Amino acid sequence: MGKSPGILHGSDAQRAGFNRIRAAVEKRESVRAELVKYTKAGSAYWVDLEVVPIADAQGSLTHFVAIEWDITERKQAEEQILQLNAELEARVQRRTRQLEAANSELEAFSYSVSHDLRSPLNTINGFGQLLLKSNGKNLDDKGQHYLGRIRAGAQQMGDLIDGLPSLAKLSRDPLHLEPANISAVTRRIEQECRERDPERQVQVQVQVQVQVQDGMLVLGDAVLLSVVMQNLLGNAWKYTSRQAAARIDMGSETAADSQTVYFVKDNGAGFDMAYVVVPAKLPQPA
Repeated sequence: MGKSPGILHGSDAQRAGFNRIRAAVEKRESVRAELVKYTKAGSAYWVDLEVVPIADAQGSLTHFVAIEWDITERKQAEEQILQLNAELEARVQRRTRQLEAANSELEAFSYSVSHDLRSPLNTINGFGQLLLKSNGKNLDDKGQHYLGRIRAGAQQMGDLIDGLPSLAKLSRDPLHLEPANISAVTRRIEQECRERDPERQVQVQVQVQVQVQDGMLVLGDAVLLSVVMQNLLGNAWKYTSRQAAARIDMGSETAADSQTVYFVKDNGAGFDMAYVVVPAKLPQPA
């Protein structure tokens, strides 16, 4: 009692804040500032200080009124948020560097695999072309068809190999959105499956029935949509091989939220639905 409030300022109190308050008081102006103070036990606390001059009826200054609000909890919360933000930013930067390193390794691996696969593929395609030129006349229609399918498969494999480096860059490259006829893509892949496995019905005694809804147009990346459909239909074709009457359906339906859902389903081996992973909902294109 009887001492100046300066005893609570401590050695670490902000000089600039007190200087601003002193300057305002000398000008008889109101001022407000946030300051660190200390209890007599030495622990720090934050205050929101407002100083207001009071005048009498003649306008003469009589005294000042100072009000302090303890804002320690708010400042501690702000400090925690700043610390969390700094930790989150550091974590994001670390993850970004790791992702960039992984993408770089994946891209290098894709180029290496593309180079290694290109040589034997060129050999297959080259000898197929030589065989067609030298003995094409001696082959019947079925033989020429088989040879044509070999060369077409080699060409398709070449396209996939050319796409490996592009797929490795997907995390950085934008999608090329355009109208795509997913029905036509599915029909093409279905035909490729039948031509790659023409004896399947004889070997496993199945009758494959594929139903494709016509006229399904989507907005997407045509190359990636083709890759997706090759995987989905390829799996359906593979895992229905032991069915006496295999069936594969590709179509669309309207979900409860009015979104169009495209599906590929079959009556093959399947898996436990308890392990289904629900994909995240993608944003709609503008």
